[in-house]
Amino acid sequence: MAGEALISKEQKGKVNADDIVSWADGQLKTTDIIVHPFRLDWGNGEQYPLDSMIFYESETPDLPCTMHTNRFETN
Repeated sequence: MAGEALISKEQKGKVNADDIVSWADGQLKTTDIIVHPFRLDWGNGEQYPLDSMIFYESETPDLPCTMHTNRFETN
């Protein structure tokens, strides 16, 4: 593997070896590239995995908590 890139849903399937070579500053040739697009979804589709997990703090072990992207809430 030479590298990886995150692309939008709209770009998926449109990126090809020529595109990658153009981003590589002359270090690669089109024949060096195999484009293999795939989806990484954490096993939850579009949902962030921590959004559906329950956590417990040692200070309050009987109180469940949920952790959402960029915030922590007590139930």
